[in-house]
Amino acid sequence: MKKSLLFLVFSIFTFTSSVFAQNQLPTAITLSALTVDENSAVGTEVGVFTTTDLDVADTFTYTLVVGTGDTDNASFSISGDQLLTAEVFDFETKVSYEVRIETNDGNGGVYSQYF
Repeated sequence: MKKSLLFLVFSIFTFTSSVFAQNQLPTAITLSALTVDENSAVGTEVGVFTTTDLDVADTFTYTLVVGTGDTDNASFSISGDQLLTAEVFDFETKVSYEVRIETNDGNGGVYSQYF
């Protein structure tokens, strides 16, 4: 009678788990100033944007976007983190303006808010 040997081979797998930090979404936008003098030249800085985000190393971009509060977006422009005038304002003609701004953290996190 022929005898067979059964060899069992056990492989031990080591799983290495990498922890990838999940991107935290921006939660607020702040504008350093909310007023500008009337009759200021086009391109006058209104204020500087900052973004609240738990990812402190993120770099943010800012854009005027469509949505609630975008009524006067055409009256402004953005350069880097600065909100600039795109026209000369006259207090006797109009006293307040609304813009909608979006911040993007470059990692898929976006947040928009109007001022």
